[in-house]
Amino acid sequence: MVKKSRSNGILLSRPASILISTYILKSKRTLSTSSERLPDRVYINADQDKELIVSENKGRAGIYRWVHRESGKSYIGSSNKLNIRFKQYFNYNHISYPKRNMAIYKALLKHGYAEFRLEILEYCSADMLLKREQYYFDKCKPEYNILKTAGSPLGYRHSEAAKKLIGIASKDRKVS
Repeated sequence: MVKKSRSNGILLSRPASILISTYILKSKRTLSTSSERLPDRVYINADQDKELIVSENKGRAGIYRWVHRESGKSYIGSSNKLNIRFKQYFNYNHISYPKRNMAIYKALLKHGYAEFRLEILEYCSADMLLKREQYYFDKCKPEYNILKTAGSPLGYRHSEAAKKLIGIASKDRKVS
């Protein structure tokens, strides 16, 4: 059984609470003068906390952020079933599948989960996900997110090879 402690509104596993004290102190200094909130949960080492991440987020909807600890680059995502989404992240076959060409997947494969911190920025209802995700996109400017509009393919550009395949596939299509 994992013991937990609460520190400044963030629920942490016991080992992580020691490691994150510096993070909280830095955050308190920068957030104390603003109306910004701290993340609901922080997992310092996503590799060590895999099982805890999946179990603590079962049946919950919310906004999450992967942060590369060395570079500070981040990715923001949302899901109405966080535990299922995190199971996908921790499934090597899922993230290494060639057709899933996401920058965060490539970074996780390159650096490993131990080099990433996972933050649950906010738990919210499923109908508020896209609105809150867009808020965090605008606020944090995540580098690993290619698309800058929550829930929309706006800004996405197909590669030339993909455009050719789409063209070939559409030639035989009959429009009624």
